[in-house]
Amino acid sequence: MCTVVEAEDAEAAVRIVQQTPIDLVVLDVVMPGQSGIEACRQIKALTNERVPVLLVTALNEREHRLAGL
Repeated sequence: MCTVVEAEDAEAAVRIVQQTPIDLVVLDVVMPGQSGIEACRQIKALTNERVPVLLVTALNEREHRLAGL
């Protein structure tokens, strides 16, 4: 069974990870307010890099791909 928890922006996603056990995070790179990349950094710091984060984006510049890595 899988439970999906949605967040309306990056800040909400970080709060959810702080409060709820999460097995996987899916973030869009372009989000309202804070970017998905910055949210990923915060989530990795909160979880000691144990939670996998999948970044999705329509951006196709090399610099954006490298930032995600």
